[in-house]
Amino acid sequence: MAVRVVEEGGEAPSPEGEPGARRCATGPGILHQKSGSTASMPAQPPKRVITFNQFFGLGNTRFFSKRKVGYARKIVASFWFQSVMGGSLIFALFGGSFWPILDLADQDWNDLRDLLMVIVMTFFGVEIMLLCISSTNYRFSFFFWMDVLGTVSMVFEVSWMLGDIGRNRDTTTANSSNMILLRTTRGAKLGARAARFSKMVKLVTLLHKRQSDQEQKQRQNQPKIISQQLMQVLSAKVAFLTILVVMIIPLFQIGVFPETDFSTKAWVKLLDKEYLMAKEEAVVSNRSHIFQDAVVRFVDFYADKNYFPFEIQGYDEVVPFDGAVLHIPGRSILQLDAPQRAQNIAVIASGLQSDWHVLFDFRDPSRNEELQGLLLIAFVIVVMVMFSFNLNQILDEIVVVPLGRMLGSVREMTRNIWSQVHAMSGSGGGDEDKNAVDGLSETEKLEYIVHRLAKISQAVLKRHAVNAEEMAGLSAEGKGVLDLMQPDAMVVRLEKDPGGWSRPTQEVEVPDLPVAAELIDSWALDVLSLMPQERHVVVGWLVFHSHLGNWLQNAGWLPDAGLFRRFQEVVEAGYMNHSYHNAIHAADVCHTVYRVMAETGAKEWLSSLDAYALLVAALCHDIGHPGVNNAYLVETGHELALRYNDRSPLENMHCSKLFEIVADTNTDVFCRLSQEEYKDVRKVCVATILHTDNANHYQMVKDVNVLYELSSAVCDRQAENPRVRLQQYDDEVLRSADNRMAFLELFLHLADVSNPLKPFNICEAWAVRVLEEFFLQGDLEKKQGIPVGMLNDRVTINQAQSQIGFIEFLVAPLACATVKLLPTLHPLWRNMCTNSEKWRDVWITQSKPDAEEIAKVERRIQRVADSLARPQATQSRRSVQTQ
Repeated sequence: MAVRVVEEGGEAPSPEGEPGARRCATGPGILHQKSGSTASMPAQPPKRVITFNQFFGLGNTRFFSKRKVGYARKIVASFWFQSVMGGSLIFALFGGSFWPILDLADQDWNDLRDLLMVIVMTFFGVEIMLLCISSTNYRFSFFFWMDVLGTVSMVFEVSWMLGDIGRNRDTTTANSSNMILLRTTRGAKLGARAARFSKMVKLVTLLHKRQSDQEQKQRQNQPKIISQQLMQVLSAKVAFLTILVVMIIPLFQIGVFPETDFSTKAWVKLLDKEYLMAKEEAVVSNRSHIFQDAVVRFVDFYADKNYFPFEIQGYDEVVPFDGAVLHIPGRSILQLDAPQRAQNIAVIASGLQSDWHVLFDFRDPSRNEELQGLLLIAFVIVVMVMFSFNLNQILDEIVVVPLGRMLGSVREMTRNIWSQVHAMSGSGGGDEDKNAVDGLSETEKLEYIVHRLAKISQAVLKRHAVNAEEMAGLSAEGKGVLDLMQPDAMVVRLEKDPGGWSRPTQEVEVPDLPVAAELIDSWALDVLSLMPQERHVVVGWLVFHSHLGNWLQNAGWLPDAGLFRRFQEVVEAGYMNHSYHNAIHAADVCHTVYRVMAETGAKEWLSSLDAYALLVAALCHDIGHPGVNNAYLVETGHELALRYNDRSPLENMHCSKLFEIVADTNTDVFCRLSQEEYKDVRKVCVATILHTDNANHYQMVKDVNVLYELSSAVCDRQAENPRVRLQQYDDEVLRSADNRMAFLELFLHLADVSNPLKPFNICEAWAVRVLEEFFLQGDLEKKQGIPVGMLNDRVTINQAQSQIGFIEFLVAPLACATVKLLPTLHPLWRNMCTNSEKWRDVWITQSKPDAEEIAKVERRIQRVADSLARPQATQSRRSVQTQ
């Protein structure tokens, strides 16, 4: 919580707006009124922050003394000042339009209008000055700039400044640039007037603050402050949106050819033409009625319009010509009363002589325009006011009122739990602590309660629990006392694995390995190159003689070697001789699970029971696989799909076959487990095997990403040096009980799709096998007339392209999330990226694609490689403390 420190001699405004409040170090953000006592200051020197106002001297008491600030606040808050400013605002928004609506004469009334507008502009300027003096929050704020813009815009309302009062109406012009300038000026005037809407918002805020005394008493201090702050913020947002709409929309009309009536110009051109024809005829006969007839048609044309010509200037009826006099009547026909305001007169120039014009009366259009402008302004204000009040009502219902009830009970809660918290947490402080609590605001009390309740939970957890390390250091008597007080509930073990305390270990003869142990302890072991008996030896070595195997033996979970060998033989016999889903794949997945556990240091954070269960599940995860996928079984209505209701039929069958084998005492590899341990192992085997269904793949990707995001900071720090494990990483990520099953499911599923993560010779060999199995299923689908799977058509599928896509869309998302969570597995990511590039080379060699296709594949491969870009670990972290 930020603490604002005011230097000696400075002043900070309190929430109530009164000057002279000091912020001291007795509590976070606590305000104490100035008194005779001196508040204690923090030990560290206050940090001097130069604000925008201080830079310009606006926060300096030499300019705005306490006395000046007090006077300014009183004036601004007074009823008469608010009334005068409200009336000025109404006149600024609506007053100027009444002159054209009432058709008041220019010479009699324009001076009065200009005077009133100048007075209003002066009032606005005085208001800005007073607000700057009385409130530091106002200076250079949103409302400040809107008030300045609204005040400056008054120059458009004064005729001797930039106003258009007293000038003739211009309906059209031959100069397009002048028309664009005219449109721009009108848009700017409308936008500037819109800035005055912000003042209306302030009136709404003022009305909101003038609540009844009874309602004020019902509200607690903190909710009231929050409500006022929300109202100010929302009012500013409403004003901003309103001004934005009113200012920006007219700008889109700038440069567009204006919507004008060109009939006036056209008629004047016609009159020019008719007058010349009449003059030619009059030369012959001394008189012509051609122009007179044209004027009659001209008047008749505008008879049903709300604007019309009222005078023709020029177009002489008597014209001397070569000693004779020509009579061209017509001008005298049109002699009507002129409008009183110049802005209602449109002057259309003749093309014959510069001083010849036709004058139009636009009183009704001008009056309609002003009325529409008034309605627009009124509508905007009504909508703005209604929207502001509606937002305030909604916030009161969903935030302020519930918050008021909650904070109202905080005081009682604090007093009620204070003594209990003090006693349970064992902290000192006594009366000083209680006094500090009484001095806090409601929100700070809530923070205090949460902090103290955390200590309560710590005390409760530590009060009765003794972990395994503490238990080992106790004497027999101490253990007896604990058992007497609360048997079976006093000890919390670090690991549910009881180690080998009650199970004797066995001597198992180490077999001769078909390959070097170093090769087995690497990602380069090619299980495809091993004979069946050699695979048995390798798997047996993993379980009994590897560094994990020794750990398992010491735990006492393992059966004798002969029983496990019989189990292996029965499991291998349960696999069919398919090209991919066979006993070789099972052994490969088992080895990969072993390598993942070894690379992640599973001995240090995983129970040996879970590790053993996972190795057994890996051996049997595809047992009995028919060589077709779940989609095929469901599509054909296979017995397995019917038995398991279309939900992971293969995986359910694999689990069932595993425990059918275990049910035989001759192959029960869980024979040394207790009933409870057997239940745990069965849960692990079933959950992990079911999660090898690719239907769960993307959900697993999401889950692993969530695990990473929850501890991303510590995972990123661990990635800086993967081989040196951080204690925080162990505690938060690896040892978390909530993550246990997720890691087990991840390990088996990752191993099941790990072929692209191995060296390319292994990756390529398995890719050939899996595609061949897919193609055989595709042949069956074609034969049975059912939809052929996307990767099952041997005619259309390109091996290299399919593997690039398999890596990009299925393997890479899982591998990326896994490596971010478990950085020691990063070599798998490097292998995968290398394999993508090698598959690209195979594809180019076999398919001879063009440069564009190659570029597309290159981009896909690079996008996969870039997906593991890890943000740099945060070098330092700040802790926020409330003193």
